[in-house]
Amino acid sequence: MMIRATPASLFLTLLTIGPMLGGATAACSHGSGGPRSYSFTTATSRRLESTSMSAGVGNGSSGTQAVAASALHTRGVALENSFDDNNLCNSVVCFTPDKLTGKYLAVGLSIQSDGHGMMAYFGQDDWSSIDATSPGYDFDFTAPLTQAGKLVCCGGAGNLGSRNTYIESIAYLFSYIDATFTIPDGAGAHGSAVATHTVRFVLADNGVPAARRGDLQYKDADGIFKWADASSGALSATRPSTPISMPSPVVNWTNPFGPQGGNQSIPVLYEHVNPPSSGSVYQVTEEQLRGDGHSYAFDFGANNFVMFPRVIKSGGDIGRLDSVKAILENVITQGLPDGVHPSVAAGTSTLYLDGADVGLVPESGVPDASE
Repeated sequence: MMIRATPASLFLTLLTIGPMLGGATAACSHGSGGPRSYSFTTATSRRLESTSMSAGVGNGSSGTQAVAASALHTRGVALENSFDDNNLCNSVVCFTPDKLTGKYLAVGLSIQSDGHGMMAYFGQDDWSSIDATSPGYDFDFTAPLTQAGKLVCCGGAGNLGSRNTYIESIAYLFSYIDATFTIPDGAGAHGSAVATHTVRFVLADNGVPAARRGDLQYKDADGIFKWADASSGALSATRPSTPISMPSPVVNWTNPFGPQGGNQSIPVLYEHVNPPSSGSVYQVTEEQLRGDGHSYAFDFGANNFVMFPRVIKSGGDIGRLDSVKAILENVITQGLPDGVHPSVAAGTSTLYLDGADVGLVPESGVPDASE
């Protein structure tokens, strides 16, 4: 039976076979057909941008070969805490931002291999101790950010020689994200909510000075990001004792996979890999991952990125958005737990690989893990 794998189920698999989002493990001997660990580093470059924003510019496929696949499939993996393909925005209010800026810390590839989960990391071979003091990179997703560096493979275990090995999703680690979006007149909102807003989502303690994980800040008319008091909604450049913040699963986030389960203090934001064609998977081989000089480009999916999971599309519910306070009390980004729905609404990135001889294969051509 074919069972759809999600980023959550992928990393639950990793829990049983080795460290998740931790350091690359040493190679070891293995039996015929069994999972093994890999440890190698290759010289690569990576580029991040987003062409799906309301005001997005650029071309994610310029000079590259599209090699991505769908939110992929594996066999025999139990589904828990599953991720939603952003279908939540069919029923709740969502907006595509005009601009996304902020600071990112790391990016990685989630790989399914013979039913086991693996991670390949860009830039750092150990995600477990990354925090706001780690090297970070300012970004504006309307302008590509290109960096030379390394790809480290792999956390977890699998069989990179198997035809049942493919990239499933992309994991991003952000210190903070600034999302600019517009609630237009006529959408049903009222008062000061009908405007262009910039909200800062802080994901790392001290991601910005004095801020804590889960904090929300609002860019005031004077251009300064400020906290809002949870009681009065008053904006202040000094953090109040009880600021409006993101839902408790973000504020009180703990890694669900234990002390070896990846980053210990910053929620990982997942995006599925965009399908160039229905029913295809993007197979990847050890030879391709080991190849020096490859260029990986990540086109971050910003469609419906700003979400209001408690505000229903129907019945005029959007009328509850009538102030900056109401916006901050209800907003979150896709890829983060919203405290309301059992599934996390995950966005979709497109991955491009330049200079690699790769190909898509029909999903039916991928063998079961037992083969």
